[in-house]
Amino acid sequence: MYQGGGYSCKRLTRNTIQLEVAGLIKGKRITLKLRCRHIIKGQIRLIRTTLGTLEIHCTRSKPLVLPHGLPTQKLGIDKGYTEGFYTCDGTKIASGLGKLLTAKTNRITHTNCNRYRLFAHAQSKPSKSATILKNNLGHKVKSRRLHREKATIQNFIRFDLRRSITTAVEIFCEDLTQPLTGKQQAKHINRKLNQWMKGELQASIEKISLETGSTLSVLTYSPP
Repeated sequence: MYQGGGYSCKRLTRNTIQLEVAGLIKGKRITLKLRCRHIIKGQIRLIRTTLGTLEIHCTRSKPLVLPHGLPTQKLGIDKGYTEGFYTCDGTKIASGLGKLLTAKTNRITHTNCNRYRLFAHAQSKPSKSATILKNNLGHKVKSRRLHREKATIQNFIRFDLRRSITTAVEIFCEDLTQPLTGKQQAKHINRKLNQWMKGELQASIEKISLETGSTLSVLTYSPP
């Protein structure tokens, strides 16, 4: 853990910064180059994870817009798959989300099928079992790639939301965090909608409404 005086931070390029922290030897600092768009300030923590990577945790101050009275404008939002949101005035938000989710789901399905084949091959050939389990059936690379894909989808949704909702409005949207009952869908469709139904769209709209001072009303679908 470092306080503000225990390190220095400067920008190298638009997307990279250089962080110098105090080391164990007096007078010598450790230089770290990071992919980051903002200058790090305040208290930070350096954490070495079990995957062997180094994480830097810092605090960021962000202004919170408090609403002055009730919003005068209303906005109805429908959640979708091809695009993230579809507003009542015909505006598409996060258009192209379906392509990202489809590519992510198909890649995971293809990778898991190959992993199952390798696992069966390792069981049938004990001489190669240890090598296959060590080099081909680990979870480090798989977890890192899945984390990057989820971050890409989250940034894609929230960036477009921030461009579309800039003032305080009264938002009405449907609650699709739970699977709809009575829907007969194919297995591959359920896999593609998995990330969507787990509430990433709902979490994004809640965050943006808090930042802009909007009010959010969630409507639950009731089948006839």
